[in-house]
Amino acid sequence: MKKAGRKGKIIALLVLIFIASVSFYYLMQLNTEENDYSTTESDASEVTSNAKLSDFWLKEAYFGTEERLGFSGVPYNSELDFYYNVHDSGMALIEDPSEPGVVYYFAEHWKSGFDNLEPVLYKSTDGGLTFELQTVIFNVHSKNCTSVNTDYAYWEVDHNGNGNIEPNEQYCIFQLREPDVIYHEGHYYVVFEAWARNPEKGVVGGIALAKFSDLNFSQPQQIRFQENFRKHPLLFSYDGTPDTPGIQETSTSTPFFAVTPERGVYVFWVGIYPLGDNWQRVDTYRGHFSSSPGSSNADCTDLMHCYFTPDEQFISNPNLGINPQNQWESKNIDGMSVIKEGDYYYMLYHGYDDAEPSIARYAGVNIVRSRDLINWERFTDSFDELIFTFDTLRDGVKPGPGVYGKLVKTQEGYFYYFFRRGLPAASNGNWPARLYRRKLISGNCVPDCDGRQCGSDGCGGVCGVCESDLICDVVGNCISPPDLDVNIDLNVDGEVNMMDYHIFITDYLKFKRQGIIEQRSNLSGGEAINMVDYQIFIREYLRLKRGQ
Repeated sequence: MKKAGRKGKIIALLVLIFIASVSFYYLMQLNTEENDYSTTESDASEVTSNAKLSDFWLKEAYFGTEERLGFSGVPYNSELDFYYNVHDSGMALIEDPSEPGVVYYFAEHWKSGFDNLEPVLYKSTDGGLTFELQTVIFNVHSKNCTSVNTDYAYWEVDHNGNGNIEPNEQYCIFQLREPDVIYHEGHYYVVFEAWARNPEKGVVGGIALAKFSDLNFSQPQQIRFQENFRKHPLLFSYDGTPDTPGIQETSTSTPFFAVTPERGVYVFWVGIYPLGDNWQRVDTYRGHFSSSPGSSNADCTDLMHCYFTPDEQFISNPNLGINPQNQWESKNIDGMSVIKEGDYYYMLYHGYDDAEPSIARYAGVNIVRSRDLINWERFTDSFDELIFTFDTLRDGVKPGPGVYGKLVKTQEGYFYYFFRRGLPAASNGNWPARLYRRKLISGNCVPDCDGRQCGSDGCGGVCGVCESDLICDVVGNCISPPDLDVNIDLNVDGEVNMMDYHIFITDYLKFKRQGIIEQRSNLSGGEAINMVDYQIFIREYLRLKRGQ
C-alpha cells in the first residue's frame, strides 16, 4: 500500500509539472503577442544586443525597419498624410538624462508667410516614437521689423567697442533654425542658425546659443542675456579666415556640437560661398569654447560665458564639402551630428545633387569617422552602401527628397537615426514632412524584394531597374511616366530655374487656399493643381536640367 501511495504522489507531481509547463508556455505566448503588437520587427530583433557604430563601420550592423513618428497638438492633413509644423529642415533630439524614455525634439516652423522661422519644442514619453507639441521656444520678429521688442529674440552687437549698445547695434532675429542640442555640465545648450535684421545695417547671419536648466516649460521664453540666450552670436557669417574683418559672404549654416571625453565643446558649421543659387564651395568648419580669448584649448564649462574661437583649419581629409566625384553629394551637404564611441568620433551627414534639396534627383546619408575631429575617413563612396539613399527616377517621384536627420544614442545604449521625408508646400505655407526613425541592429540586413520589380530592397541595394521608358513607383512597380510634353518655363523668360519652381509653389498654395487655378501651373490639365502637377513639374525640371 505504501508503494501505491508513493506512486500516486509521483503521478500527481508529474501532472502538476505538466500543467505548470503548459501554463508557462501560454503565458509566454501571450506576453510575446503583446510585445509584437507594441513593437516593430526591427525592435524585436534588437533584444539580444546593443549594436555599436563600430559594428556598422565593419558592416556587422545595419539600420533597421522604418518606424513612422506620431504627433499630437498639431493639425493633421489627411489628404497628404502629414502633420503641420513638425519640421522644416532642421531637427535635434535628446533624451532627458534624469528620465530615461523622455525625449525632446527641437524643430522649427514657419510662423507666418515665408520670412520668419521660429523654434519649437516637442516632448515624447515613449522613447521617441510619439511626440506632443510643448511650446514655441522663443518668439521671433518679422523680417521687416523696425525696432526690437524684448519679448522676441534679438542680439546686441557692440560695434563701437565702448560697452554701450546703440539702437543701430540691436538686431531683430527673424529666423532661429537648424538646431542642435547637448546636455553639458548640468544644462541643455542649443545652437541655432540665426538670421537677424537691423533697419540701418540690413540682414546678418550667425550662430545663436541658448541655455536651459530643464526643458519642462510650456510657453515661449523671454530673452535673458547671459542666462538663457547669448547677447551676440558666436560668430557672424564666416569665410574660414579669422583675420578677415567684417561680415563675410559665407553662411553659418546647420551648426552642431561635438563633446570630447575631457568635456571640451566644439561647434561645427557649414559654410556656403557665395550665398545664392550657384554655390562654388560648401565646406565644414569648426570652432571651440575656451576660458580665455584666443586660447586653443577647449576648456570652458559654462558655454554662455565662454570665449568662442573659430579654428583656422576647416575640416580636412576629406574636407566634408560638396564632392563632384559623387553625384549624390555634388551640390549640397547638411544635417550633421557627431557621437563619440571608443577611439573615434562618428559624424553623420547628408548630401544632395542640387543646392535645393526639394528638387534634387539624388540624396544620400553617409558616416565618416575621426580620432581628432580634424582628419576624417569615409564609410563609403558607393551610393548603394549609404545609410539612406534617394533616387527620384529609381524610387519613383516622392516630392521633396530632403532626408535631413540626426543620430541619437539613448541611455540604454541604442542608436537611432531620426529623419524626415519632405513634401511640397502645404496650404498654410508650411513645408510639411513625414518623420521616421531607424534603429541600429546587430547582424546583416536581409534584402526584401517580394512583390517589387524595382526600388530599394531595404538594405541599400535595389530590387531591379526599370527600362528606360518606365519609372519606378513608390510600391516597386515599373510604370509609364506622366506626359512630359509640357512647358514649365512659367515666367516665360526662356530659362527653367528656381524662379519657375517658386511660381509653381505659389500657384499651388493659391489653389489650396482659395480654390483658384492658375492655368500655367495646371500641368496635368485636371480640375485642380495637385500632386500630379507637382510630379510632372519635378520630372520635367530634372530632365531639362540634366539633359535627359
